[in-house]
Amino acid sequence: MNIIICDDRIDDRKNLSDLLSDYGEKKNYEFAITAYESGEQLCEEQSALEACQLLFLDINMQGMDGLKTAMRIKEKYPKLPVVLVTAYMNYALDGYKVKASRFLLKDNLADTIEECMDDLIAEINKNRRILEFRFVEGTIKLYADDIIYIETELHKNVFYTEKGTFQIYKKLDELENELKNMGFVRAHLSFLVNMRYITKISGYVMTLTTGKKIPVPKARYAQVKREYMLYKGEERIKIAVLTEQNQKNRIADYQDREEIYERQRRKMHDYKNQLSTIQTLIKNGHTDEALSFTQKLTESIAVEMSAINTNHPVVNAVLNQKYRSMQEKHIAVILKVGDLQEICLEEEDIVILLSNLLDNAIRESEKVLKNTGKAVIHLKLECEDHKLIFAIRNPVTEKVEIENDTIKSKRGNHHGIGLLNVKAVVDKYGGDMVLSCDENEFKAVVIL
Repeated sequence: MNIIICDDRIDDRKNLSDLLSDYGEKKNYEFAITAYESGEQLCEEQSALEACQLLFLDINMQGMDGLKTAMRIKEKYPKLPVVLVTAYMNYALDGYKVKASRFLLKDNLADTIEECMDDLIAEINKNRRILEFRFVEGTIKLYADDIIYIETELHKNVFYTEKGTFQIYKKLDELENELKNMGFVRAHLSFLVNMRYITKISGYVMTLTTGKKIPVPKARYAQVKREYMLYKGEERIKIAVLTEQNQKNRIADYQDREEIYERQRRKMHDYKNQLSTIQTLIKNGHTDEALSFTQKLTESIAVEMSAINTNHPVVNAVLNQKYRSMQEKHIAVILKVGDLQEICLEEEDIVILLSNLLDNAIRESEKVLKNTGKAVIHLKLECEDHKLIFAIRNPVTEKVEIENDTIKSKRGNHHGIGLLNVKAVVDKYGGDMVLSCDENEFKAVVIL
């Protein structure tokens, strides 16, 4: 695999290169790693970019920063996976704007690089795997993600692809088996669909990016929708949500906002005094002391700025509160967050949704951390086609029993209680929720 690293700091380039090399050796992958020290230099290397399969970009670079570099490269190579690497959390939303595959913090690289690479390689292998078929038109090689859907017509199956249509004398069952674990779903006895081209599934109809509408039989509808939601997340019990709990969540939200404001107010007061100290040191000729003091102050500001921004104040308040909790507990996070200013959920519902799922993830991650010394939470929160997609993955110490997308109740099981409240919010807005769990990982996907 050809990997490019672009970072203007030689120490950071070496650190990331060493981590990737160690990962490749551990997993028995062959990596060809090339490093560049500027975005300008990288953008000139067209032959290297054409061969590149994975790009790591530092955001804070002199000259052309990582975001501008990513935009230029994505214009020409839209399918190239880009991972943004930075020291500051507050750039996470910018990562969404340039369609970055992942956003990683430099401080957490040692903890997150393995899981990040596992996911990325799985995605690359799934979507960019070259497949060879003997069509009526001749033997043709296709990438898996070039196939939009396959439809049975008379005694043939027709491939509808970005390159055109091709016919093949092969059973759809056989083709489904060949494309297993590549992001395809059997929507109908006569249709096999690539889920990356689905825009929505509702009213027993699947709508594709091409405008094609495919009927989904009632008997298959629930399973098809479940597979699609799990794909989007990586990509009904009716209960009343108690007013008391809603109020508690709202109070907690505003208290958190007040806490943030008060902390920032105190910081600004301190910065005024600190700047005055720097001025005095410079006036008295103590430049070395002034530089040292300035560096410490800069680091302090950077830490304070390391906040998640989604352009939604309530979401920001909850996410940053939980992120600080993860930091304190030494739980790493790999995230993808988007611009959420258009979401129209009531404030208390946002708090219930996010707090319960994140609290569950943090609680389980703490248990794993004690056993293994390492825990990583994967978080995705973005809007697609005016739909809120919230997906979370966290490690577990044991498998949780799930039935009808609810946790089987156990006495004292707060995990289950919290998810019931999440489910109530989902039902309130007519959304969907899918849960899954194995011996190692719990997943929850909510689409509203």
